[in-house]
Amino acid sequence: MPFFILRMEIFVLSLGFLGILFILYLIFVNTHIKTNKITISSSKIPDSFDNYKIVFLSDLHDCSLGTKSRKRLLRAVGKSCPDVIFLGGDMHEKENRDKAYFSLLDLLGRIAPVYFVEGNHEIKLRKRRDFKKYSSEFEKRVFNLNGRTPLVKGGKSINLYGCGYFEYEKNLFDFDKKVFSIFLCHSPFVFDDLLSFPDLMLSGHVHGGIIELPFVGAVFAPGDGRSLFKRFRKEFFFPKYYKNSYEKEGSTLVVGRGLGNFKYCPIRLIFPEIVEITLNSKNFL
Repeated sequence: MPFFILRMEIFVLSLGFLGILFILYLIFVNTHIKTNKITISSSKIPDSFDNYKIVFLSDLHDCSLGTKSRKRLLRAVGKSCPDVIFLGGDMHEKENRDKAYFSLLDLLGRIAPVYFVEGNHEIKLRKRRDFKKYSSEFEKRVFNLNGRTPLVKGGKSINLYGCGYFEYEKNLFDFDKKVFSIFLCHSPFVFDDLLSFPDLMLSGHVHGGIIELPFVGAVFAPGDGRSLFKRFRKEFFFPKYYKNSYEKEGSTLVVGRGLGNFKYCPIRLIFPEIVEITLNSKNFL
């Protein structure tokens, strides 16, 4: 056998082997949910909120919720034993009421109270009135944030703020500096636009940068519905905020990598993620 043909066969076999490994990697990534655990400490956190657990979910995008996938997600959330669950937007994007999504919403509400803000995809629902009417049926356990609401425990409280993606304005909130404040907002890029900073801000939207390269970081940011051509702009490459936590002006931004992916690209290249945040009162240190 000529040496050139032998080398070509080895090359083809190597590509096939790498292709199989990549497929196995995708299967593994898309069937496992990672929990990112973060602790937030502050002397402003009341003693009654010490060890208070928050589970943050975002960007499900109506990912296929087969029985195993749903149980896996609910099991991961329940394992954290949360006091409250926050949904950071783009959980639901179908044009009408989707039984699978609202069934999940109902089951999450049985684990802990759920507070959510809307992302750029939920806002675009055609049958929006139907969606909001159906959401209201869970109002005793599931709350759509649009302003400030106190979270109370042991007779003391912290402030929770939130607004929908298209409702945000830079002067919308003036966070009370005397009370520990949490701001729930779909896009993390709002963080650089705030006139007043909360103690903790929770966001999603970026999907972990779609793909993360070693020594480079995240590669892409969502185009907010823009055409494919318009997405090839500088602002959509190498996003500044895409995972874990960031500090600025005494404020912490936590960005979740999300659970699902865009409907035209259902396969994730990085692990679906839930974020478990534990509040730590420095009064106990």
